[in-house]
Amino acid sequence: MATNLQFIKQVTQSSSVTTFTVENCFNDEYDVYQILISKADSNSDNLFLKLNFLDTSNAVIVDSTYDTASLRLLASGSFIEDRFTSQTGFRNVAQFDATDSNSAGINIMVYNPNDSSSFTFITAQTTSSIPAAALMAGTKYIGVLKNTETVTGLRLGFTDSGGNLSSSGINDCIVNVYGVK
Repeated sequence: MATNLQFIKQVTQSSSVTTFTVENCFNDEYDVYQILISKADSNSDNLFLKLNFLDTSNAVIVDSTYDTASLRLLASGSFIEDRFTSQTGFRNVAQFDATDSNSAGINIMVYNPNDSSSFTFITAQTTSSIPAAALMAGTKYIGVLKNTETVTGLRLGFTDSGGNLSSSGINDCIVNVYGVK
């Protein structure tokens, strides 16, 4: 696999919102994209990142066509396996805590977002520090959007463990998007 990264855009969210979008970051120049999310901070403990894709009109794709699987490796020695099918977004990509303003680091790879004849896939690796629960975790994640819609961007939001958007919101977040050559 090629390893040249081409910077596309950076989006910074510095006020409390329930969700925010990164529009027009995928195009026909690349088949693979890398998204790095840092300084992610929530207003509440034990929330999860939910990711949705945006279509060509920047509308959020929320039909039940997202499937995911992940393995959260806890520093306490246990692990948690999650599998979700027919969801309205990629659930539990990372876990967050309100007491640590740098509680997670997230690396997401996106495959085929601009190919209207293929499904769009993601893989992710995350690290989380959850002091309120005395928890440190690493997550390996894979997901697929099972429709052939052209994807141009993404929406980020925090959810509870059931996948419902939280009103607690995102305080600080920096999203960098790169094309992979």
